[in-house]
Amino acid sequence: MSLSGAKTRNFIVTAILVSAVVLCWSAEAAPKNLGYKQMARNASPDITMQIGRKDSDTVTCYVYNKSSENICVVYDVYPVWNFSQPARGTVSHYIEGKTGRSIAWTFTSQQASMQCKLVSARYMPLNDLCRDQRDYFPDRKRHLQEGLD
Repeated sequence: MSLSGAKTRNFIVTAILVSAVVLCWSAEAAPKNLGYKQMARNASPDITMQIGRKDSDTVTCYVYNKSSENICVVYDVYPVWNFSQPARGTVSHYIEGKTGRSIAWTFTSQQASMQCKLVSARYMPLNDLCRDQRDYFPDRKRHLQEGLD
């Protein structure tokens, strides 16, 4: 092998080693990708609720979203009908911006006992699920558990 061929081979091997070292250093220095996670924003001020008659036989708990953004609401509700027996339960609903919807109902004979208490309301990040979001607001969860509300 000639001297110039050996120099060329050594140059290529050196370039590959330097590239590998630089690649390892840059990978080591890169921050860990924790994934994109949007913070939940409290939307309670943009929610209003009203209990009223839907028709002559039923009373509903109706929730309005005053914001132009979509909101997920979670309510503690009584009664939630479970096999024709009234029970206390938690319901979550997706409410589009500037709209409202009924989240619970009961018979007019039980209107006095109907209760709908807001647990949480949060603006909906794109492609997120609307479910009980107490974990998004840990202080709110603690307040509920300790009866501070």
